[in-house]
Amino acid sequence: MNEQLLLMLGNALDRNEHLPTTLKHSSDTHSSLSLSHSSFPNTNQTKHCWQNYVDYFKCIDARGEDFVPCKQFKSNFQSLCPNSWIEKWDTQREAGENPSNFSL
Repeated sequence: MNEQLLLMLGNALDRNEHLPTTLKHSSDTHSSLSLSHSSFPNTNQTKHCWQNYVDYFKCIDARGEDFVPCKQFKSNFQSLCPNSWIEKWDTQREAGENPSNFSL
């Protein structure tokens, strides 16, 4: 996730603006930050769960845990992901075994 995207999210959240349901990463046309969309409540949210988990750790690495958009990623993955997945990923991440690259 790039610096410009983090800044845009932070500014929008500070102004209490409604964020679009999908924000594209400028460097990756296949990846998206996806907030669930009410038109499709029954779609599989696994990808969104994982993407928010990864984006949270990238965000706190870049901006710290108190940065508002980071808190939004955390809230998203905590609501989308089963607790058992989060616990497993946390254990893997702490052991350096998680398959994702959490650095920017």
